[in-house]
Amino acid sequence: MEPRFREGNVRRSELGKLWVSGFRVFRGRPIPKACAGCPFQRLCRGGCPARAYAKLGSFNHPDPYRPFIGG
Repeated sequence: MEPRFREGNVRRSELGKLWVSGFRVFRGRPIPKACAGCPFQRLCRGGCPARAYAKLGSFNHPDPYRPFIGG
């Protein structure tokens, strides 16, 4: 885990408080441009940003394991 992603210690703080006060890098990302036109973009928001970062090195990509909905 990279230090910039550490949000606290659940042994010292309540998980609910850590969730509300942290993890903004994951929750606040914009919908990836690759998802434009997808009918589920507002619901899915590009899938899991952690998987996008782990596989592609950036939060700006959609989840590489999301199901693709073509149209």
